[in-house]
Amino acid sequence: MAESKSSLDQRINQILEQADRMVLSTSSDGISSGASVFFARDGQDLIFFTFNPSRKAEQIRVNPRVQAVIWDPDAQSIRGVQIDGRCEQITEQAEQEKAFRLI
Repeated sequence: MAESKSSLDQRINQILEQADRMVLSTSSDGISSGASVFFARDGQDLIFFTFNPSRKAEQIRVNPRVQAVIWDPDAQSIRGVQIDGRCEQITEQAEQEKAFRLI
C-alpha cells in the first residue's frame, strides 16, 4: 500500500533535518557535474557553500537550475530525497552571516 502524503512529507522532513550532506548536480553547455557538499536548512531553503571560482560555481552562474540528492544518514539503503530547484547566491552580509551560523 502506498504511503500517505502526510506520512511521506514527515519522512522527507525527517531526512532533511538529520542529514548534513547532499550531492549537488549542476549542468551547463551539456556538461554535468556532481559534488558532495555540506548543507543546512533555512525554512524551505537549502544553504550550501562553494568556492568561487569553481566548476560548480560557474555552472550555477550560467544555469541556476540544480538538483540535490539527500540520503538519510542512518539508512542502510539507497532511499533518499531528490530535489530540483533554483540556486541563488547570497549577497547580503546579514544573510551570509546567517548562512555561516547555520552550516
